[in-house]
Amino acid sequence: MNHLDKTIIQSIALYPSLNKSRMSVLEHLFCTIGNGYEWIRGRLEYYEIPGTPSSVVNLDGTDEEFIESLKIAVEMQNVERARSYEKNQNSQVRALLQETSRLSQEISDRFAEMEREHYEEFYAPIVFDMEKFLRISKFDMEKFLRISKSYDFKAENVYPISRDYSAIFTIPEDAEPCYVLGAMETISIVLMLDSENPDALWHPLGTRTNRQHVESNKEKAREAMERINRLWGTRG
Repeated sequence: MNHLDKTIIQSIALYPSLNKSRMSVLEHLFCTIGNGYEWIRGRLEYYEIPGTPSSVVNLDGTDEEFIESLKIAVEMQNVERARSYEKNQNSQVRALLQETSRLSQEISDRFAEMEREHYEEFYAPIVFDMEKFLRISKFDMEKFLRISKSYDFKAENVYPISRDYSAIFTIPEDAEPCYVLGAMETISIVLMLDSENPDALWHPLGTRTNRQHVESNKEKAREAMERINRLWGTRG
């Protein structure tokens, strides 16, 4: 596994509600500005706060070391989410009891039942089942990447690409080959996607349509590809 593939797997495993596919991670890495990633020694690196789940993931070790560290990180993340859920639930319950203390027991019971359903639907923590993930994939890297490459990604979801700040425009000359290829993959997908609702406003408070947003991104993606070809096209 190369460094980019490990970064993608880590993002999907630790933040499944945000990163649902390989493309969603690539878009975040290479298009979105202000995402916390910077080019360091030819890689997109993120400053990890010590003690957080992502800080224990060993992206530089062997595949086996990476997998073992990711298991630990996922368990830490699941524990944190469970604690957050419990704290939120207890707080909501206390507020609910104070608010309904004047009501009859029958109404209170019915309301509490509704609230429990509400918690299950909206407040239950999103837990990434690492064991199930490993059992299904048997950590077959090619299979994982093939499955997670499902381009269930809409053209409107791509962040407005910046010529000055998006990583596809700022790739350094010492970038590792996997990141160059990752940028080219991202660009190819941006060029492939078309808006499903081109005449709708891209942002409720804006004046630009989806078609204008998508075409602007495609124009910049083509420029970024030309830059990559100039820098790496003649390398063996």
